[in-house]
Amino acid sequence: MKVGIFTRGRRGYFLIRELLKRHDIQIKFICLTASGYYPFLWDLALYNDIDCLIFENVNEKENIDLIKSFKCDLLISCGYDQIFKGDLLNLKIINCHGSALPKYRGRNVLKRALANGDKEFGITVHHVDSGIDTGPIIVQKLYPITKRNYRTLLNLVRHESGKVIIEAIDLLNDPTI
Repeated sequence: MKVGIFTRGRRGYFLIRELLKRHDIQIKFICLTASGYYPFLWDLALYNDIDCLIFENVNEKENIDLIKSFKCDLLISCGYDQIFKGDLLNLKIINCHGSALPKYRGRNVLKRALANGDKEFGITVHHVDSGIDTGPIIVQKLYPITKRNYRTLLNLVRHESGKVIIEAIDLLNDPTI
């Protein structure tokens, strides 16, 4: 399976590391956010001979044409900071979100879970549609909030997101489902 990844930060790093372990998955490109510089992701891409892209606006026609030229079977968004729109939505895109959707769509979901005294939080992988975190859910994992510490939860999401995405990819590829 050929995939393209839209990401930033540590979640992206751990996702890429998980995907590189799989011989049946080929990462065609990594698209980083224009709003922040993540040299460790750039270095990881270069070391593994993966094309690295940065778009001010991912939805511009020439950017969509470039994305299509990689002929990916699946696009994966994990921590990416742009909303996919228009013709981009005609491609097969999944998103990894750090909450148990439909609860806490959008950003700052861990802070909201802690502020509301939630006993658990989730990681959800879902199809991308025209809404924000509204697409059909592929897989969702729940985790107890045993420590009321944002950093602890964030590190768990960083380390577990790649594993949940791998599970979603395997479900999407399972012909018996």
